[in-house]
Amino acid sequence: MLCDICGKKEAKIYYTEIINGKKTEQHLCSECAAKNSSFLNFPQGDGSYPTLGGMLFG
Repeated sequence: MLCDICGKKEAKIYYTEIINGKKTEQHLCSECAAKNSSFLNFPQGDGSYPTLGGMLFG
């Protein structure tokens, strides 16, 4: 599957979000996920925000 943003590279990150019963999916290559990390805009329990690397390699 190709990246939903660039349409050129293979998607390696699959993100699914369900809000009020509405499901949204994004399939992103690593580069587009790093550049377009709007889905990372939620605070963690300690008030900090996650990094893409932290989410991938925890």
